Amino acid sequence: MAIRLTKIDTEHLPFVQEFAADPEIGKTSNVPHPYPADGAWTWYARILTRMDQNESWVFAILDTGFAGVLSLNSISQESKTCEIDFWVARPAWGKGVCTEAVNQSLLYCKHVLGIHAAFSACLARNPASGRVLVKNGFENIGQFMNQGQFGNSHLERMIRYSRVLSDRAIGIPDPKGIIFERTTSSTLT
Repeated sequence: MAIRLTKIDTEHLPFVQEFAADPEIGKTSNVPHPYPADGAWTWYARILTRMDQNESWVFAILDTGFAGVLSLNSISQESKTCEIDFWVARPAWGKGVCTEAVNQSLLYCKHVLGIHAAFSACLARNPASGRVLVKNGFENIGQFMNQGQFGNSHLERMIRYSRVLSDRAIGIPDPKGIIFERTTSSTLT
C-alpha cells in the first residue's frame, strides 16, 4: 500500500465533491448529507483562510487515486495540540487506507509541526473510525454530545480520543473541554 498525504488543492475538489456526496459518508462522519452541489468549493474557500493562518493543514489522502481527506485542525502553537479529522471514500473502506493516513499525519504532527498531543472524535455509531484511532495509539477519553457545529444532522453522541506524541504532553488537558462522560478505551458504543 502506497498511501500518501498531499496538501489539498483545487485539483482534488472534483473528487471531494464526488465522494463527499455519497450518502454513506454522511452517515459515518460530520460531512453533511445531502452534500451541496458546490460543497467542495465552498469548503475549500473556508479552509484556505485557516491554512493561511497555520490553524489547519488539510490533506488529500491518495492511494491509487483520491481516497479521502484528512485535516489537522485547531492547531495551537501555544499548547502544542491539534485535532485530527478525516473521512475516507467508500471504495477505500476496509483496506487500511485511513489507518495509514492517520499514522502519517501523526508523524507530520510530531516531526514537522512540533505537536505534543493530538485529539480526535468520531460518531459513537461509527466504530470503524474509533478502531482507526485505537490502532494509531489513541485512547478513548470520554463521550460528548455534538452540539451541531457541523449542522443539525449530527446532534448525537461522539467519542473523544487523545494521543500523546511527546513526554512534554503529559498533563495537557483536552483543549475542547467537552467531555461529559468518562469511558474506558474498550468502550465503543
